[in-house]
Amino acid sequence: LLLRSDIRNGEQYQRNIGEALGQMDFVDSTLNSMVNTIIDVQGIAVAGASDTVNPDDREIMAKEVNELLELVISMSQTKFRGRFIFAGTETLEKPYQEIRDAAGTVTAIGNAVRSSISFDDTTTAIGTLLGQLTPPSGNVTIGDQVINLNLATDSLDTIKSKIDAASPSGVTVTIEEAQRNGSPSYRLNIEGTDIAIDDNNVLQTMGIGNVDTTNGIVREVGDGIHVKVNVAGQDLFEGAQNVFTALLNLRNSLDGNDIDGIRSSITDMQVARGKISEVRGVLGSRTERVEVQRNGRCRSVEDGPRTSVRAERFSISAGGGSNDHPAYADRLSQIKSPHLGSASMADEVVRFTHVRFGEQEPTQEKIVQFPNGVPGFERFRDYALFEDPASEPFQWFLSIESEELGFVVINPLYIWPEYDPKISKDDLKSLEISKPEETLIYTIVTLSDDPSQVTANLSGPILINTANRRARQLALLDDRYTTKHKILDAQKV
Repeated sequence: LLLRSDIRNGEQYQRNIGEALGQMDFVDSTLNSMVNTIIDVQGIAVAGASDTVNPDDREIMAKEVNELLELVISMSQTKFRGRFIFAGTETLEKPYQEIRDAAGTVTAIGNAVRSSISFDDTTTAIGTLLGQLTPPSGNVTIGDQVINLNLATDSLDTIKSKIDAASPSGVTVTIEEAQRNGSPSYRLNIEGTDIAIDDNNVLQTMGIGNVDTTNGIVREVGDGIHVKVNVAGQDLFEGAQNVFTALLNLRNSLDGNDIDGIRSSITDMQVARGKISEVRGVLGSRTERVEVQRNGRCRSVEDGPRTSVRAERFSISAGGGSNDHPAYADRLSQIKSPHLGSASMADEVVRFTHVRFGEQEPTQEKIVQFPNGVPGFERFRDYALFEDPASEPFQWFLSIESEELGFVVINPLYIWPEYDPKISKDDLKSLEISKPEETLIYTIVTLSDDPSQVTANLSGPILINTANRRARQLALLDDRYTTKHKILDAQKV
């Protein structure tokens, strides 16, 4: 019975892993499209800020930005398998609502109004349907109108009639019918506004309110291992200098021939773009965590890795490019045999066991500590840098606290001699790095049965202080790099 239970759990984990990777890859693709759109907008903004452009040209540019704004709005409402990806846990609700004027032009975007809960009919008072002894009543604000509702007497039909009679600008109210357990059910749906203000819990009693985009969807991908698979819309589309407001301000500034406003919008677009890059970096780290679980379940210890990672299979000569490149030449000795810590550590041995490589006794100088853990594996802090001759030029970070945890890594200068990540002062300070020669960088590699699909995460490099052997996986705000750079493609360049 226990064996059957373990098998069933394993099969469920595999399904969860497949679903998680599918959703995260889809979200990342959407974010990538959004970044490309913002890059296009930034080009328009820079051109629009030029003194050589006349008002008529800026008016044409405003129309172009408006089209891109509509595109970003549609991206914010993207669905994966019929569910909205930026709606937090309310995946059946559209997360964002555009507000339009009489001409149909978008004037604002905010959190959409959630539909009501389901009711059995449309003619009975809401309080009666809910079995409430003292149903609430009071004024509610829908869009630009105030409406008095009394749930002791008002049915869905009555509430719809009252809102229609008030005629809030741009608002459409419908009653949607669906089947629930073989019987019809009805929900009140309010479109065209992001304003639904409740004075006395009238709307809240019906389940109506603004969609909360902040919550995470979590999947269990292993015993006690949970990972968030969605991206909070709040991190992208809400708050100061978000992508919506940046696009609206730029369009309006171009249309109004406001040079200062255009230049201000350039900064806003850069901030919005940085938010997306940061979110993609975090998403990439979560994806790696799930892929580690998938690879661990797809391979048995006895069989070893299903993907050969020998150097000759990838045709990797030293450096993967010109040996005259200064970034390669300066670091070649450290790439091949990195020196961590002090010489006195060479005699200090740490003993641990790993399921793939058995008993290990690395010297203390090979131990690297992640004070905050690796994203997704925060519980485990200490790793040994392990060199497997059969896997050259790849290496491993093996956890000395978990016998099943390990990451395949490579120094990116082997493959991309031009790799030049922009590392923030805060990241350097967190590892107490004061000199360039104290740094060492690795990137996590994702293996595949198909060598052409083996990738390295260049947007989330691992930075190591070789003096104190502390490390951190970074989330670069750099659109030049992604979480999935194909290694073989780099070798063809």
